[in-house]
Amino acid sequence: MKKFKNLILLGVLCLSITGCGKDKSEDKKDTSASGDVSTEASDIADDTETENDPSIDVSNMTYDDADSYLNGLPETDASYFTISTDGMPEGEATITSYTGEDTVVVIPSQIDGKNITDIEMYAFTNNKNILLVKAPDTIKNLSESSFMNCSSLKFVTNLDSLESMEEYAFTMCGVKYFVFSEKFITIPSNWTSYDGTVTIKAPTNSPIAVDSQEYNDANGFEVFILETY
Repeated sequence: MKKFKNLILLGVLCLSITGCGKDKSEDKKDTSASGDVSTEASDIADDTETENDPSIDVSNMTYDDADSYLNGLPETDASYFTISTDGMPEGEATITSYTGEDTVVVIPSQIDGKNITDIEMYAFTNNKNILLVKAPDTIKNLSESSFMNCSSLKFVTNLDSLESMEEYAFTMCGVKYFVFSEKFITIPSNWTSYDGTVTIKAPTNSPIAVDSQEYNDANGFEVFILETY
């Protein structure tokens, strides 16, 4: 009888040991899984930061560098922009303000189903944070003072579809290199001011190329460089 009781006790002890071992194994497995999730979340955070790095150095960037960099980024969240359709053609809208804090901005081509064809007066005025801006593929016009006093702004790319620009659009702005297409047909005076060299790249048959000296005199650039393509 005593021997039988000992066997029962030994069996219970074995079951207890087995159970404890299983719990430890499961705990270890759960910890490992949790670590995988944390690592994955960290990777996602790193990718997001790379997409729009707040510490990006644009001081030595060329226009082509900026263009290539911006083309690899997603559009900026549309919730950071306010738009208006007042006075706009059917299906089009103008951006009236930008409320985000990103230093690199990729303006969406569409917001609320409307093509963004215009940047309204004062939409980005006095924004000292933005460094680079990519215009939407749908852009047609930059209104008066739209980027005025954006002193840190170095490049605005993707202006291929731009047709017109109003006075003071880039006054007191850091942009000193512009690329326009043959669609750009309206050239206002006093649309930019920069103490130093202003370079404009445009097609040989564009109004800027044809009347380059008159254009330079009208704007009063210290040094005006025209590149044609």
